[in-house]
Amino acid sequence: MGDDQDPCVAFKMNAALDPYRDHLIDIRVDENWEQWHGIGKLGLRCVLCRRVVTPFLSTQKNRFVRHQSGEGASASTAAKRSAHESFLHQRCKYWVADQLREAGAIAEVERQLGDRRPDVLAVRDGRRFAVEVQWSSLSLAAAQERTADLRRAGADEVMWLTRGYTWVEKLPTLGLHGFNPGSDGYTTEFGFLALTPSGGLRTASRPVRQALHQWLDGEIAWAYRDVEKAGWATVQDWAKHTKQQAEEIERLGGELGKATDKIERLSTTVRKQSARIDAVESDLKGAKADLSLEQDKVEEGKRQRPGMLKPSRKLGR
Repeated sequence: MGDDQDPCVAFKMNAALDPYRDHLIDIRVDENWEQWHGIGKLGLRCVLCRRVVTPFLSTQKNRFVRHQSGEGASASTAAKRSAHESFLHQRCKYWVADQLREAGAIAEVERQLGDRRPDVLAVRDGRRFAVEVQWSSLSLAAAQERTADLRRAGADEVMWLTRGYTWVEKLPTLGLHGFNPGSDGYTTEFGFLALTPSGGLRTASRPVRQALHQWLDGEIAWAYRDVEKAGWATVQDWAKHTKQQAEEIERLGGELGKATDKIERLSTTVRKQSARIDAVESDLKGAKADLSLEQDKVEEGKRQRPGMLKPSRKLGR
């Protein structure tokens, strides 16, 4: 970038780019601090504006890099905050690219892929791996569309690293614990699953460096653990989880079979009892009909019997 650009107001930067290869230098690491701090040791570049930055020790003895004295000093607090967020966003992109290179891939930040430009694109063994580092909020629909676009453009694998967690279980995403990590790197808070003793899968923390390496090596995969929720897990854990699910389905199938047999037996009993009840009701109806007929005969007999003559009373003499 030219010197006529607006001053960069990023501050509290704990990392910068090396002079030649766009590798991220975390100045908090002792080895990097010893190599780059001191008078006359120039070459580190700002991850935002690419201008020269130099290491310094804050009054609290924390290690940072900064621009030339006075550059951007008049910027508002809001502008500085926005610049710091942009720094953290860019820092993560370059850090991811370094991890993918460490795992044997050719990785670049914001390299064109078809009509898309993923935050990081890595190629290893002929396969393309696209990483999207999402700082700001983004709707699920927009994230799904971008994922589909990247795949259509030629990405074989897509991974999201996000600050928010609203759709972590809907797309191949790792929710980061924070975008301002310690010198040992980023860790996941959501999106990675580990096997429980009972064979289920639950959320577990994992170093993002390890997850990225395993991703390129094909040792982790993203899949659904139930009808609604998905996540990343090792292929080995997925295999064990799938086996446990198959065994559970078989067990439930056996129980269902037993229940079905019991229901059939009960249904047969009910049918027999119903037949018996029908027979009893039929017998009762027949008995009632016979009784009614007998009563009719009795009444008819009474009507047909001649009246009895009453004896005459003798008259007195």
